[in-house]
Amino acid sequence: MDKQTINLSPSVDPVCGMTVDPAATPHKAQHQGAGYFFCSGGCRNKFVADPARYLNDVKKLADPRMEGRGAGTRVERPISP
Repeated sequence: MDKQTINLSPSVDPVCGMTVDPAATPHKAQHQGAGYFFCSGGCRNKFVADPARYLNDVKKLADPRMEGRGAGTRVERPISP
């Protein structure tokens, strides 16, 4: 990455939705001037191959049941028999 000011607050991997510590991960990429951080090299490679797919899918990562709830809130999901 270029020498730029980078926001080092926790970030969300646009491929898998995991929370990533930008200061700790070696998996980074830039797209259209924005920096993105990834949990693994696999997620980074998927993003680099087709960034538009993952940037358009970021909205799907947000669980609507979590809206207005704080971080760490648990959502119970039924287990299929």
